[in-house]
Amino acid sequence: MNKRWLFAGLVGGALGGLAARVYTQYQRGISDAYRRVLGGSHLFTTGNGPQEYAVTGNGPPVLVIHGAGGGYDQGLLIASLLGKDFHAICPSRFGYLRSTLPADASPSKQADVYAALLDELNLSAAAVIGFSAGGPSALGFALRYPERCSALIMIAAVSHPYQLVSIKHHRIQKFIQSQDFASWAATRLVRLKLLSLPKFSQNAKTAISPAEVELMVRLMDISLPVSERYHGRLNDYAQINALEEFPFDSISVPTLVIHAEDDITVPVEHAYYAAQRIPDTELVTLPSGGHVLLGQHDKVKSIVLKFLNQHVRA
Repeated sequence: MNKRWLFAGLVGGALGGLAARVYTQYQRGISDAYRRVLGGSHLFTTGNGPQEYAVTGNGPPVLVIHGAGGGYDQGLLIASLLGKDFHAICPSRFGYLRSTLPADASPSKQADVYAALLDELNLSAAAVIGFSAGGPSALGFALRYPERCSALIMIAAVSHPYQLVSIKHHRIQKFIQSQDFASWAATRLVRLKLLSLPKFSQNAKTAISPAEVELMVRLMDISLPVSERYHGRLNDYAQINALEEFPFDSISVPTLVIHAEDDITVPVEHAYYAAQRIPDTELVTLPSGGHVLLGQHDKVKSIVLKFLNQHVRA
């Protein structure tokens, strides 16, 4: 046999074997992801269709509102930073996982679902934490249901119209964020990068702890399946682009706003914008940490828990 053909056959066989192993790993990973998201939540019926939520912990109730690309599982991950002394209620927003995407999927309508969820759980009121794209509906809840909102916390959150180009106009982003295999492959690469990061650095501007690296790895892992989050993400882009000005001066609940100055996903200007307009607001800006506040989690946890203990009761 011609040596060139033999070499090509060996290479082809090796690549075929590698592809088979990768695909087997993907099938195992995506199957685990579907089992996880289907087995970790509850459904309840509203005028906007079936909606999804999960709960954890005991103590004063806190609604934890996830960001773009999330779901109840991202809410649970954020809630894990609070510990077990709070009753965290983590809904999947419109279009995410098993939550229906209604014709009117505005932040105001989403706030109505939060109130209905409190009814479902026989709770009269709760604090609300809005992270990133969860900010507008958290603001909506504080405005529409002040008697049911004991406190408002905005973390790296959108507070006013923000002109974003929808992922459906970016072919590569659309492919990665709508196709499970493409996203799985991308998250594996990012996961390897995160695990290779030095845990501490004397000269680093922000020291990233092993716990924070683990948290970021978990965030990568729970991003799947992306196909079940795609329509929610598209709705976030549409709603944020068309966001109406909130009547901030009508917000009557104690408010905490936390943001990193180097956040390039949701600029820190969103924090200043909200803090300057909401009457009873404590503003905390951090010099570094980016959108997910890396290197700042212990400090953020301390600030949030102090605020909640001051304003929220069981």
